[in-house]
Amino acid sequence: MTLAVLVGLVLLLTVLGRDPVGWVKARWYDVRGTTVPVDGVTARATPETGGPPAPNTLVVDADPATAWTITWKAKSPEPACGQGETQGVVVLRWGDPTRVRQLQVDAGLQEGQAERGLEFRPATIDVRYREAGGTGDRECRTLTLRDTADRQTLDLDTEVAVRSLRISVSSVFDSPTPEEDGPVSIRRIVVRSRPA
Repeated sequence: MTLAVLVGLVLLLTVLGRDPVGWVKARWYDVRGTTVPVDGVTARATPETGGPPAPNTLVVDADPATAWTITWKAKSPEPACGQGETQGVVVLRWGDPTRVRQLQVDAGLQEGQAERGLEFRPATIDVRYREAGGTGDRECRTLTLRDTADRQTLDLDTEVAVRSLRISVSSVFDSPTPEEDGPVSIRRIVVRSRPA
């Protein structure tokens, strides 16, 4: 019975001009939750002085000793999704429109770096995006992080193909001096999608 249903689906997709093999592979990747890194991701970040985003590879390089760092304003109220961009934003871009399925995030400085315990660490990040070629409002999702230096895999399904993500820190775990402005860092962000 199952085989007959699968054969029927393949025949239907073939008649409709779809790629039946590609469809079956996509469903298999969905069932297994298989993802791969998106190729060619570049980053631009708002500099400390404000102004337009400038090239910043620190959040997409493979060096665990580097990080994208902004100054967190102490006592900041938790903003609505996307409003945290006023504190700083990093824009990740790539070539071909891609439906993003996951982010992998290395939050804060490395474990063992003395400065890790002295700075704020990201507790939530806001991710904004819109359909490739779209001009409407951006979708916004808030993703929750753990207070750990280990890589964290966060589920994020954009549901449409996108060419970029705008990422900002929206809340933090306190530093030893929570009343004072201080740094908050993200070492690396890896954008992941289903295999082609």
